[in-house]
Amino acid sequence: MVTNRKVWTSNFMLCIAIMGGAAAWVIIGMISKSEIGMMSIFVGWIIGISVRRGAVGRTNGLHPVLAGFASTLSILIGKYFLFAYFINGNLQGATGSFTLSIFLDHIRDFFGWVDILYYMIAIGISVVMTAPRTPRKDRHISHHH
Repeated sequence: MVTNRKVWTSNFMLCIAIMGGAAAWVIIGMISKSEIGMMSIFVGWIIGISVRRGAVGRTNGLHPVLAGFASTLSILIGKYFLFAYFINGNLQGATGSFTLSIFLDHIRDFFGWVDILYYMIAIGISVVMTAPRTPRKDRHISHHH
């Protein structure tokens, strides 16, 4: 039986994972002074773990969709805040309409084919990690001599 507490916990873990993945994206980008596409794979992995744990191991068909959406959202948030950092020299202007309008005007420029490949891998990882699993049947090995 799903209780309100389980649903709240699951949603809370998902929000933390989305923001944690985005924060990791920004922090590593700030340190390296560039965007590292492979970070998206880490984000997908973090989202997958969080969704699976939030579902207490009982995933259904909705969980992979949720994980894929959450991975995409986390990557976009991270990408936006890193962009804001590079444009403004800090994160203080990140919530301003000026930064957002520049980001939206040039969003196509931020997604090369390698970026898209990494994002697809990240989304794939989160989806596979949260896909419902059928329990394995006990396998009996017969020892006929």
